[in-house]
This record gives sequence, structure tokens and C-alpha cells, in this order.
Amino acid sequence: MINRFSVLFPIFFAAILAFISYWVQISVENESEKRGNKLSNSPDYFLTNFKTTQTESDGSIRFIL
Repeated sequence: MINRFSVLFPIFFAAILAFISYWVQISVENESEKRGNKLSNSPDYFLTNFKTTQTESDGSIRFIL
């Protein structure tokens, strides 16, 4: 009985993983079809009055952008 279980378990486990991966792929494809192809070359957002500061390890300012 244990020998049979040790042979069948990996087969069932692989089948379950295959089913889950197929289900995820179908779900993602359906979601992308609903949204359509919204690929464009325009940026998603713009930053205005943006300021960033990088510091050295001792805390002194390295540069301001």
C-alpha cells in the first residue's frame, strides 16, 4: 500500500500543479482580453517640482537632483 501511494502521489501532485497553472494562464488571458491592448508610448504620469537628495554614509549630502 505504501509503495503504491509513493508512486501515485507524485503523479497526482504534478497533475494538480498542471491544472492550477493552466487555470492561472486562462484567467490572466481572459483579464487581458477584457482590458484590451492599452500599450502606448506615452508616460503613465509626470512629476513636477520633484527633488531628491542622496547622502553619504556619514549623513552628509552627496548630491541634490
